[in-house]
Amino acid sequence: MSKREPRKSTIKKFKTKFPASKIKKIMHSNEEIGKVSNISIALVSISAELFLKDLIENSTTTVKERKILNVDSLINCIETNQNFDFLIPITKKFRKKQLNSQKEKEKEKQNNKRRKTNNHNSSKQNSNSVTKEQKN
Repeated sequence: MSKREPRKSTIKKFKTKFPASKIKKIMHSNEEIGKVSNISIALVSISAELFLKDLIENSTTTVKERKILNVDSLINCIETNQNFDFLIPITKKFRKKQLNSQKEKEKEKQNNKRRKTNNHNSSKQNSNSVTKEQKN
């Protein structure tokens, strides 16, 4: 009895939502993995779907009042739920990037305010010099 590779239609039977080609590409990015069966691709796809479903459902329980699921609610879910502990290092990196981008935005706002006040002051000075010249 020989082992046979499942047909490509196997993936269609499972009605996966993630593209098989992308999953296969990700799996092949690991040099230790050789050939990948279609059934294993389907299994990875279904596992990813179930994982995301669980993450989103857990995240939405904390934001029922707002009815908006944002990055902060996802991070909060990851940090408070033990099932997602393995994602905490990623959330820490994301929070750092988020803080840096907020600081950059604040600096940009301050620079814009300075430019506006400088432009306003320089336009006043220009108009004053024009009126002085007209008087002479």
